[in-house]
Amino acid sequence: MFVSYAQNFEDVMLWRALKHVEKGFYIDIGAQDPVVDSVSLAFYEHGWRGVHIEPSSYYADKLRLARPDETVIQAAVGSKSGVISFYEIDETGLSTGDAQIAEKHRMAGFSVKETAVSCLPLAEFLERYRDYQIHWLKIDVEGMESEVIRGWSPSEVRPWIIVVESTLPLTQIETHGEWEPILLELGYEFVYFDGLNRFYVSGAHQELKKYFRYPPNVFDSVVLSGTSSNVFCALLNNKLEQREQEFNARMELSKKENQHLTAALAEQVRKNNELHDCVERLNHEREEIEENMKSTNKRLHELESNQVRQEAAYSELQARAEWLNNEWNSAKAKIDALNGEIHQWWMVADGVNRELQSVYASMSWRLTKPLRLVNKLLKSIPGYIKATLLYAKYLPRRLARWFLELGLAHVRRHPRRKAYIKGLLARWPRLQAQIYAIAEARNNQTTIKTSSPSTIVPTGSLDLSGCPASVRTTYLQLWVARGQVVQNREKEGCP
Repeated sequence: MFVSYAQNFEDVMLWRALKHVEKGFYIDIGAQDPVVDSVSLAFYEHGWRGVHIEPSSYYADKLRLARPDETVIQAAVGSKSGVISFYEIDETGLSTGDAQIAEKHRMAGFSVKETAVSCLPLAEFLERYRDYQIHWLKIDVEGMESEVIRGWSPSEVRPWIIVVESTLPLTQIETHGEWEPILLELGYEFVYFDGLNRFYVSGAHQELKKYFRYPPNVFDSVVLSGTSSNVFCALLNNKLEQREQEFNARMELSKKENQHLTAALAEQVRKNNELHDCVERLNHEREEIEENMKSTNKRLHELESNQVRQEAAYSELQARAEWLNNEWNSAKAKIDALNGEIHQWWMVADGVNRELQSVYASMSWRLTKPLRLVNKLLKSIPGYIKATLLYAKYLPRRLARWFLELGLAHVRRHPRRKAYIKGLLARWPRLQAQIYAIAEARNNQTTIKTSSPSTIVPTGSLDLSGCPASVRTTYLQLWVARGQVVQNREKEGCP
């Protein structure tokens, strides 16, 4: 597939004749734009390389940018060397070195800018590349074609095919009469006219003439690039431009929608981040609550265990209280019974006391009082004598025991002297054994005195202060007995 970029299918005709050449070489004089109306671009895409000669600085820069691997010479081509006036018409292919043609363009409304450019004869350029096979040479210099061709001599370089624009700019007026004779004298033969350009084939390559018998047609398998300035693709270009405008409008709308969606997405991302932070915070709070629940459950379990223990202790206390209440009731019943007996005996004692008082108050009891005293004295004399003899008999022992107890008390207050006393007693074992026996008996008596039940004072709400001494004594004995029963039950593990 061959893509045509040229204005009037010049590249199609050249490709038909030269497509068998691989990596050919060309010289394009008046190259202009690297894409629009370019004769060389299709060859460039198929691996060809060449030289571009363009006096316009605008197009020379575009060529250098688009074709960095090709030679671009910014100069004019004429019949001799020097500096000429060049008339540039920006962004068109109408720039020229012909002052009359430039004036016509100015009168037609174009903006013309005059500059000075270097000019070299065609022969000098051809001689630079005499070692190359120049497969085609194109000359499109807007009315200066005659000046260019006259500068060919004395070079003997002959490109295979020459294409020369042969009408006045923007007209169909042919101008080849001025310069065609020169080409014919150089050995070229005219082979084709396309309405704008004339094609010539070198006498050395007559085999190429046959490719110029017909204009471009369907058998050339050509597609149009759509970049040419001709009107062949105007309809399609207009449609493409319209589609492009619609596409750009849609792109602008899509861009706005994208900006809106981007803003919405950013807002959603922000909300998501807030939700994420909220979820993180809630998770943290949930973990804290779970920890608190664990601690609470543990504490509740402990409280339940304590409650169970307390209920068990309460049940035990209730049972013990019930037992104590029963004991108290039993003791109270016994006390009531004893009180009854005591009252009965009190009545008896009161009767006896009244009888005794009546006896004491009788005359006979008062008259016999001296006799009773004498009789009591006589009866007590033997007892007093016996007691005095017994006291005198045991007095030395009592004195010895008393001194011995004083000594033991002194030793207890002064422990340092205990070892010395033990050493002395060790000499008399019998005395030592007696003293140890006395000390042990003394200790036992002390223990009995401190723990005697007689010292136990009963507690409770029962007030016996108005009862006789015998009643209080009996009640005290009952209380001590009860305490001993309780102690025995506790030792046996009974409630």
